[in-house]
Amino acid sequence: MADQRRYPPYRWVVFAVAATAFFLVNYNWNTVATLLDLIPDLALSETQFGLLYTAPTLSGILVSIPGGMLADRYGIRRILGIAVVLTTIGCLLRVTATGFASMFAYNFLMGIGLGFLFALQPKLVGLWFPPRQVGLATGLYMMAMGVGMALGLATGPMYPTWESAFLYPGIAVAVIAVLWIVLGRDRPAGVPAIETELVGFKEGMARALRSRNMWFVNTAQFLVGVLILAYIGSLPYLLTELKGMTEESASIISALAVIGFTIGTVFWPLVSEWLGIRNPIFMVTMALTGVTAVLVWFLAPGAGMWALAFFPGFFIAAALTFMMMAPIELPEIGPRYAGNATGILSTTYNLGAFVGLPYMMLPIAAVSANWAFIFLLLVSLVTGALALGIREIGRKARERMGEGVSRGWDLG
Repeated sequence: MADQRRYPPYRWVVFAVAATAFFLVNYNWNTVATLLDLIPDLALSETQFGLLYTAPTLSGILVSIPGGMLADRYGIRRILGIAVVLTTIGCLLRVTATGFASMFAYNFLMGIGLGFLFALQPKLVGLWFPPRQVGLATGLYMMAMGVGMALGLATGPMYPTWESAFLYPGIAVAVIAVLWIVLGRDRPAGVPAIETELVGFKEGMARALRSRNMWFVNTAQFLVGVLILAYIGSLPYLLTELKGMTEESASIISALAVIGFTIGTVFWPLVSEWLGIRNPIFMVTMALTGVTAVLVWFLAPGAGMWALAFFPGFFIAAALTFMMMAPIELPEIGPRYAGNATGILSTTYNLGAFVGLPYMMLPIAAVSANWAFIFLLLVSLVTGALALGIREIGRKARERMGEGVSRGWDLG
């Protein structure tokens, strides 16, 4: 009974609205990559077209830390509400863009919600869900991201014009913004405000920066960002140019990886909770991410490529979900300090995503595509090895410490 008061059923309403917002923002973001008519209509170069796609990632780098700090200080409802309203404005203003500068600015504005929704997820889940459901809720939230990405890429070309591709999904974001303002809450009624708010910037940031565990988590998160965007972003182009595949077939290979990621975001947290461990799964799945990514490339365009295309995304989903759960489950952070810690975590992910494709993968591929995928394998192995520096926070470890301490309620 006490557990139900602490974690009321209304948590699913708050979660559903936030997850739907995350889905819609990712959908609006990824349609851009498919709207090739933007190039002649706005007189864009290929480089400028690529920058339109990365603009939301750049805003994610800039807003994640301030967003986490503000959420710790003023609460999730108010801060996320402002972010989603700004995102709605960006989504709808894209219809009016007349050139690169205006379209880049509007995509950047749209990305504010992407950064906030990503950064505030652990705090939201940690406040509203019991420890046994943190993995499930995190996985479902990350699944919303994967489904949004996949559907945005798949349905973008189906709109009659690029204006309509921005208008109708933008209206959907406006609807979810209103729903969040009406239905969103900072915390369950049974949680005192002192546990969730009034955390000063210096206090929250100092707690996040003093955590040795979070340094390893952030480094791993940066490399995960590198891997995801480098692989997904480069594969269609390289398969088309160097393996002789059609654009449609090459895009399907990337889409299969996104589908694998979407399923993995729920599968791996459930498996982890069942087995009671995190770090061993993290290490094994990161190694398998690199191995399957290399095999997809070297076996292309044959049957082996098609058989394995699902798995790089499926395996790397474990890393992203586990890293997003870490701030809540590490005893020195917990829900009270999760906003600042996850703001940094989101920044490192977006930074890796921003530099991975244009400044790492493509320059190496220009010399040798084979070595580019071997580079991804090496990064995957290094990422997995970082688990050796992260405290084990799986179910068995939490049970040994006691749920209250492992969630951070009794600290700080």
